[in-house]
Amino acid sequence: MVVVRAGSEPPQFKALFPWWGEWEEVPTDQPGPVSVPEELKKFLQTEYTLQELQMRPVPVGCDPLRLEQYLSPSEFTAMFAMTKKDFLNHQPWKQRKLKIQYGLFLTSLLS
Repeated sequence: MVVVRAGSEPPQFKALFPWWGEWEEVPTDQPGPVSVPEELKKFLQTEYTLQELQMRPVPVGCDPLRLEQYLSPSEFTAMFAMTKKDFLNHQPWKQRKLKIQYGLFLTSLLS
Protein backbone atom coordinates (compact mmCIF):
# COMPACT_ATOMS: atom_id res chain seq x y z
CA MET A 1 0.00 0.00 0.00
CA VAL A 2 1.10 3.53 -0.69
CA VAL A 3 -0.17 7.02 0.03
CA VAL A 4 -0.69 9.19 -3.05
CA ARG A 5 -1.23 12.91 -2.56
CA ALA A 6 -3.44 15.08 -4.72
CA GLY A 7 -1.49 16.34 -7.70
CA SER A 8 0.98 13.46 -7.76
CA GLU A 9 -1.26 10.66 -8.99
CA PRO A 10 0.60 8.25 -11.28
CA PRO A 11 -0.74 7.70 -14.84
CA GLN A 12 -1.78 4.12 -13.94
CA PHE A 13 -4.08 5.52 -11.25
CA LYS A 14 -5.54 8.24 -13.49
CA ALA A 15 -6.28 5.64 -16.18
CA LEU A 16 -8.76 3.98 -13.81
CA PHE A 17 -10.99 7.06 -14.02
CA PRO A 18 -12.00 8.00 -17.59
CA TRP A 19 -13.47 11.31 -16.40
CA TRP A 20 -10.21 12.32 -14.67
CA GLY A 21 -9.42 16.02 -14.97
CA GLU A 22 -6.53 18.15 -13.80
CA TRP A 23 -7.35 20.95 -11.35
CA GLU A 24 -5.39 24.18 -11.33
CA GLU A 25 -5.91 24.63 -7.56
CA VAL A 26 -4.17 21.35 -6.71
CA PRO A 27 -0.40 21.66 -6.27
CA THR A 28 1.60 19.35 -8.52
CA ASP A 29 4.86 19.57 -6.59
CA GLN A 30 3.83 16.92 -4.05
CA PRO A 31 6.20 13.99 -3.49
CA GLY A 32 5.42 10.77 -5.31
CA PRO A 33 3.80 7.76 -3.67
CA VAL A 34 4.92 7.18 -0.08
CA SER A 35 4.65 3.89 1.82
CA VAL A 36 1.92 3.76 4.45
CA PRO A 37 4.31 2.92 7.31
CA GLU A 38 6.51 5.88 6.34
CA GLU A 39 3.51 8.21 6.31
CA LEU A 40 2.18 6.87 9.64
CA LYS A 41 5.51 7.61 11.34
CA LYS A 42 4.71 11.31 10.94
CA PHE A 43 1.53 10.94 12.99
CA LEU A 44 3.01 8.65 15.63
CA GLN A 45 6.05 10.73 16.51
CA THR A 46 5.74 12.00 20.08
CA GLU A 47 8.88 14.12 20.53
CA TYR A 48 10.32 16.95 18.45
CA THR A 49 13.18 19.38 18.90
CA LEU A 50 12.50 23.03 19.67
CA GLN A 51 13.59 23.95 16.14
CA GLU A 52 11.08 21.52 14.60
CA LEU A 53 8.25 22.89 16.77
CA GLN A 54 9.10 26.48 15.86
CA MET A 55 8.69 25.75 12.13
CA ARG A 56 5.47 26.76 10.38
CA PRO A 57 3.42 24.89 9.54
CA VAL A 58 3.83 22.80 12.68
CA PRO A 59 4.80 19.13 12.25
CA VAL A 60 2.03 16.83 11.03
CA GLY A 61 -0.06 15.42 13.85
CA CYS A 62 0.96 18.01 16.46
CA ASP A 63 -1.66 19.83 18.49
CA PRO A 64 -0.82 23.50 17.81
CA LEU A 65 -2.21 24.49 21.20
CA ARG A 66 0.16 22.16 23.08
CA LEU A 67 3.43 22.33 21.16
CA GLU A 68 5.50 22.45 24.36
CA GLN A 69 4.28 18.97 25.29
CA TYR A 70 6.15 17.48 22.28
CA LEU A 71 9.56 18.48 23.68
CA SER A 72 11.62 15.72 25.30
CA PRO A 73 11.50 15.87 29.12
CA SER A 74 15.16 16.94 29.28
CA GLU A 75 14.77 19.70 26.68
CA PHE A 76 11.55 20.88 28.33
CA THR A 77 13.22 21.11 31.74
CA ALA A 78 16.28 22.87 30.30
CA MET A 79 14.09 25.49 28.60
CA PHE A 80 11.38 26.15 31.14
CA ALA A 81 13.34 25.25 34.31
CA MET A 82 10.45 23.03 35.44
CA THR A 83 8.85 19.71 34.59
CA LYS A 84 5.89 19.35 32.23
CA LYS A 85 3.67 18.59 35.23
CA ASP A 86 4.79 21.80 37.00
CA PHE A 87 4.20 23.76 33.79
CA LEU A 88 0.61 22.50 33.60
CA ASN A 89 0.02 23.70 37.18
CA HIS A 90 0.73 27.32 36.16
CA GLN A 91 -2.05 29.72 35.25
CA PRO A 92 -2.91 29.80 31.50
CA TRP A 93 -1.58 33.37 31.11
CA LYS A 94 1.79 32.31 32.56
CA GLN A 95 1.95 29.27 30.26
CA ARG A 96 1.15 31.48 27.27
CA LYS A 97 3.86 33.98 28.23
CA LEU A 98 6.47 31.21 28.44
CA LYS A 99 5.36 29.66 25.15
CA ILE A 100 5.55 33.04 23.41
CA GLN A 101 9.09 33.51 24.77
CA TYR A 102 10.23 30.31 23.00
CA GLY A 103 8.17 30.62 19.81
CA LEU A 104 5.75 27.84 20.76
CA PHE A 105 2.60 29.96 20.74
CA LEU A 106 0.76 30.42 17.46
CA THR A 107 -0.59 33.96 17.50
CA SER A 108 -2.57 33.15 14.33
CA LEU A 109 -4.89 31.06 16.54
CA LEU A 110 -6.05 34.23 18.30
CA SER A 111 -7.61 35.79 15.21
